[in-house]
Amino acid sequence: MTGRSEGKSLDHPVRRVAAAEIALFAVVGLALLHHADHVLRADHSGWPFKNEFSPFTISLIIYPVALIVFLQRRRPRLQVGLVAAVFLATQAAHVLVETPADQQGMWATNMSSVDDTLGDPNLLDLESEALGFIAAGISIGLSVAMITTLLLLIGRQREQAQV
Repeated sequence: MTGRSEGKSLDHPVRRVAAAEIALFAVVGLALLHHADHVLRADHSGWPFKNEFSPFTISLIIYPVALIVFLQRRRPRLQVGLVAAVFLATQAAHVLVETPADQQGMWATNMSSVDDTLGDPNLLDLESEALGFIAAGISIGLSVAMITTLLLLIGRQREQAQV
């Protein structure tokens, strides 16, 4: 015996659960990096880092939602619904409010292009195209991790529905 699970396919339910949870952890990690970027750029931040309620404030809901999704493994429909809602809200925000180009531009020029903070520098007062591309990459990676998590959860839901 080699210590490996002999005869188990890659589609084994335990592996799919692990994959969905790993993807969810990736979402949380990328969300933390993305929120740190928000705070440092200062043009798309909000409470609790500024004295204003903003879309940023609402976006912090991802953390309790991720905890609920993780804890509710026996309720796949709830998991799918929650992750789908967060994914759609995130996509809407990154298409309508703050695009990856906006994120990159703030770092590349060290000037906000947002109306209420127009011309303001980022909190590091740093001009860096590299940081701009990293910020945009994190945002895009967050979207990819969310859709991956959603697809894995949909697969698990379908699998459990067949049982």
